[in-house]
This record gives sequence, structure tokens and C-alpha cells, in this order.
Amino acid sequence: MKAGRARQRRLCAVTDPNAACPLTCPTADVRPDKSALRQRLSIQLDLSGSPSPIWVFGKKQSGTGVPLMLNILENFQREIAEGIDAVRRQCESPDRDIAALGAARLRLSRVSSSRTRFVTREAIPRLLQMADPALRTELSALQQGGNAKRLASSQHVTTWSSAAIQSDWVGYHRAAREIWAMMEEQISRERSILGDRLRRLGL
Repeated sequence: MKAGRARQRRLCAVTDPNAACPLTCPTADVRPDKSALRQRLSIQLDLSGSPSPIWVFGKKQSGTGVPLMLNILENFQREIAEGIDAVRRQCESPDRDIAALGAARLRLSRVSSSRTRFVTREAIPRLLQMADPALRTELSALQQGGNAKRLASSQHVTTWSSAAIQSDWVGYHRAAREIWAMMEEQISRERSILGDRLRRLGL
């Protein structure tokens, strides 16, 4: 029991990015505020008594557990969904604020580009290292589909400049709905193909 508590104390890791330095774990004769401690420390210990991975400032330190690559993928997917919602709200606004719409489109474009780089340069190559023929086929189809969707998205951005949107608001909204559906379909495929494999492989 004492060994378990000692091992648990050693597994503390600072999770507050604003902390100036690593927080010293409490000793037996010090009893810090429990709620504050839970906010600043991540203490993980499985039932066997062996340590789970410790995450410090978003980086996995050792062992297995919450997958880092899966976290990154899911974060991108969430940000893209939020970005689509932001653009949609601007399209549905009676004010027709072209500047605000442009800012929302730019944010969505940037996060989509970052997600694409991660998928094509990190996630897919990593999975290909251990893929069987069936998974290789799925990953290849996913990548080809993603390439086609990126081309369509690029053409959409080029076609629908701020001036074009101003002159044909209804036409832009119709075209934007097609792009949103395309992006959501790609996210769904990435979630089922990449997300599922990353979770199963502990990546």
C-alpha cells in the first residue's frame, strides 16, 4: 500500500501551462487543497499498479494510454466543425457582413490546411507502416478522396471572392453548403478509418 502511494506520488505531472516550474508532489505530512491539486496534477495509475502514460503540456511521456495522434486528429475535426458552424452563422445572418464572413472563412481554411498536413504527413504514413493490404487500400482511397476534395475546396475559394459573394449572396450560400457537406463527409471518413485504427493501435 505504501509502495503504491509512493508510486502514485511519483506519477504527478504538471498540466498547467502557465506554471513557472514543475510542481513538487506532496509529501505524507503535507495536505494541499484537493480541488486545486486536481486542476494542476494528472495522476494516473491502473489497477495493476503500473503507471499509465503521463502527459505534460500535451506530450506523451511514457507507456500507453490516451493516444496523442488521435487527440490531434479529433481536435482538428472539432475545430473544423466549429469553423463550418461559424461560416454558416455568417451566411444565415441578415446583416450580410462580408468582412466577418471573410474572417470566418479564413480561419476555417487555415485549420483545414493544418489538418490536411497532419493527415497526409503524419497519420497516414504512420498507419501505413503497420497496415495490412485491406487497410492500405482504405488509406489510399481516403488520400485520393481527400486530394479531390482539396481541389474542389481550392476552386471554391478562388471562385467566391468577397466581390463575388457580395454580388451573388444566394449563389454563394448554395455553393458553400456543398463545400460544407463535402468537408463533413471527409471528416466522417477520417473518423471511421483513421480514428478507429489510431485508437486500436494506441497511437
